[in-house]
Amino acid sequence: MMKTVRRVGVMSLAKVETVAFGIFGLIVAAGLLVFWAAGLLQDVWLIVLILSPPAYAVGGFISGAVSAWLYNLAAAWVGGVHIEFAE
Repeated sequence: MMKTVRRVGVMSLAKVETVAFGIFGLIVAAGLLVFWAAGLLQDVWLIVLILSPPAYAVGGFISGAVSAWLYNLAAAWVGGVHIEFAE
């Protein structure tokens, strides 16, 4: 069964990407913290570690909103993405 995604909710995708990018920011910060604690990254300030997750989350929100808006614009011209679901 083939279905077509005609529109994507801008806020819906923005919220999902905010959470996903925020989690990724936590992973990046944890990795940086490990290297910083080991003395391998002496130039990394603690503020960078603290600001990484919120900065990634804000970037995710903006990215999600813009991506959904562009998808909706393109889907209006070409009809959207066709997805086949198993029954």
